[in-house]
Amino acid sequence: MTDDTMIRYAVLKGLKPHIRSYVLQQNAKTIADVLSSGRIAEQTMSSDSSLLADLRQDRHVAELEAELKKLATTVEQMLLQAPTEVSRVTAAVSHINFWPIVLLVT
Repeated sequence: MTDDTMIRYAVLKGLKPHIRSYVLQQNAKTIADVLSSGRIAEQTMSSDSSLLADLRQDRHVAELEAELKKLATTVEQMLLQAPTEVSRVTAAVSHINFWPIVLLVT
């Protein structure tokens, strides 16, 4: 075994399991290959905590979307009812007669 091979094994042994797995799948033969594959794995693989945070954020976005849909439905219903209310008021006002007021000045 050469020194490069021993160093490569030592580097592989020191990697986190999910990064080591990726590097081994890439069949890294040199130390440079191990480092390159390790950097790629580190940048592309997210931790469980970040996945959980992403799921929570996705759930929060979905809840906000549902609330917005409810609000849009409520506003739409209000707009559909608004002309009816205005026509009732207009009809009631149109039946009022204003008689001329005569002022007697003495």
